[in-house]
Amino acid sequence: YSELKNSIIIFICTFDEFKCGRHLYTFVDLDDAVKEVRKDKRWRNKLMTVEEYAKATAKVASKEATEATTERINLLNQKLLADNRIDDLRKSTEDKDFQHQLMVEYGIIDEQN
Repeated sequence: YSELKNSIIIFICTFDEFKCGRHLYTFVDLDDAVKEVRKDKRWRNKLMTVEEYAKATAKVASKEATEATTERINLLNQKLLADNRIDDLRKSTEDKDFQHQLMVEYGIIDEQN
């Protein structure tokens, strides 16, 4: 950040967030603006760095992907048990390519996944 040029940030709001009777706020010096915002308790709790946002977003995406994968594996296991394919169930726990092949066979995923 120290290598970046000074920036001008303009907030255009449909409401008056700072309660100053304006809907357009211009901050010429970003460092000063950030310092002022951090003094305000209402804003201090709302601040989130790009890194924090990226981490939070990645965490949510990872959780959703894990849940989706678990659902697909459970569905495959149920179908294999219903079809009495116990040996294939056992093999699918040890061979991910075979598991993928079975998921395609049962229509759980597309072949491209």
